[in-house]
Amino acid sequence: VSTQSTGTMKLECGPFWSVGLSVFLPILYVFSLYVWKDSVTVSRDHPSQIKKRTISVSVVTLFSIWCFSTFLVGEELSDSGLFLFLGLHTRNFIFANLLPIFLSMVLFLGPLILLYQETVEWIETEKKINPKSRSASSLSLWSKNFLKYAFTPISLRNFVVGPVTEEVVFRAVLSPLLLKSTDSYLLAIFLPSVLFGVAHGHHVVEHYIKDKLPLSVAVQRVLFQTFYTCLFGGFCALMFLKTGHITGPIVIHSFCNFMGFPQFDVLFDDKFLKSATFLGLICFTVLVPLMCELVSFDSVYWS
Repeated sequence: VSTQSTGTMKLECGPFWSVGLSVFLPILYVFSLYVWKDSVTVSRDHPSQIKKRTISVSVVTLFSIWCFSTFLVGEELSDSGLFLFLGLHTRNFIFANLLPIFLSMVLFLGPLILLYQETVEWIETEKKINPKSRSASSLSLWSKNFLKYAFTPISLRNFVVGPVTEEVVFRAVLSPLLLKSTDSYLLAIFLPSVLFGVAHGHHVVEHYIKDKLPLSVAVQRVLFQTFYTCLFGGFCALMFLKTGHITGPIVIHSFCNFMGFPQFDVLFDDKFLKSATFLGLICFTVLVPLMCELVSFDSVYWS
């Protein structure tokens, strides 16, 4: 497949290995979260648990990259070639990363407006109840509050470690191997996305054992999370293959973790927010296939 080669380097992987790794690596990723003896009894939000899990998923990510590199063949193997196939390069960097971010913001139009309204309301309340804040600008108050939480262990896990390791394993490694071995964009997008959603099923342990939720409630939550993470994973896989960059999916992964699942009960209770939410969804649905059809990023994975 000419679109998957660069110079004298190309990816060679048969269906057996690509499908096998697509199943094995997600299992290994989830298993690595529970290799620590206190992983089931201690909250995943505890700093010590975050540190341990960061180590284990980082090891799995490096192992996944090594597996991926074994299928790179050519006369001149180099680190630059490996980085290119992993989506770590500078070609069309700015636009290729702005597109996924723009599309994600369009999709979250309603929630972003709600977030702005809530931020303004918080700033006004803060100035009323805290005399020291009255003379401060809105931007400085927001920045101070942002920095207060930006570098906590939980934030680093949600916005750095999780997005980087998950996108590298599920998108930069699995999607190209499946695409090369099957010549099917549908399978290269669909299978890693489903596995990405299913991989979140381990949260049922958190809900049932640690949060003490009824098993039926824990399962319902996880099934719902699995569904929307599958959809999100499909979008990230499409953006990676289309742009040839992994940084865009990493950023929108962090963005979506920051936004959380939309508060539809609040959004649909206000006519303006409801309209903005539907407008964002419609524009996103129209723009994604339009952008894929009209815009070219010279991706090694998109013909």
